[in-house]
Amino acid sequence: MRNLLHANFHRVWKSRIFWGCMALMLLYGLRLVYSLQEALQEGWTQDHPAFLFFTQVWFLLAAWYSSFLSGEYGDGAVRNKLAVGAVRPAIYFADLVTCIAVGLMLCAAFILPNWTLTSFFFGHSDAVNYICSPGQTAVDLLAGALVIVSYSAIFSAVGMNIQHRAAGPVAVILTACVLYLNGLVCDMELALYCQAPEPLKYSRLRLAYDRFFAEWLPGGQGRYYVLHAGSSGKAPVLAAYSLIVIAASTAAGLFLFRRKDLK
Repeated sequence: MRNLLHANFHRVWKSRIFWGCMALMLLYGLRLVYSLQEALQEGWTQDHPAFLFFTQVWFLLAAWYSSFLSGEYGDGAVRNKLAVGAVRPAIYFADLVTCIAVGLMLCAAFILPNWTLTSFFFGHSDAVNYICSPGQTAVDLLAGALVIVSYSAIFSAVGMNIQHRAAGPVAVILTACVLYLNGLVCDMELALYCQAPEPLKYSRLRLAYDRFFAEWLPGGQGRYYVLHAGSSGKAPVLAAYSLIVIAASTAAGLFLFRRKDLK
């Protein structure tokens, strides 16, 4: 396992796509600080852009993982690992851990400059609403990290079981888009349902579907942290949902990978 992780991270450090994604997250975080400054100069009241990295990290993680998968199957890396004696569960978990680590590094590339500069420049401004107490921020960060793990577990379950060099990466990106967009739509529908003066006529099946994509899967959870981080105590519940999704997708992905005919 250690040798597999060493080989994976060696590929990560040499990946231009990885460093490009890191640079984009860094620039996005800095851009939001500049946008916040412009808004305050115009007299607007703004919330701290604490968890806005969720609006971008899902796609950049999918883009990097797609390029990583191209190397795993297109360059014969998986077959070479099997040839030197690595077992399939170790290969699967090494790739999953690598994907999780890259996702967390992308988030850190946003958080470190954005949070530091926002607090430095606007820490004493009454026009910035700091909706997160330190304790709630820590809870939301831990729960938000599980969203990244959930994305990674689903990407691995999809990508590691599609051997085609082009089809696997495309399937990962499509999965990321479906998770995010479906979560976005379901979250908006639930918000309309809860805010309507009179209860909307939703079937129980429709409500269950909307809540599943808005609260259980990472696309909807990421949107929740963007809009509501620190304003409620829902993070522990969402974290529990994430753990269930992580366990289910990892078990399914590993089961299929162990039975897969690797040519």
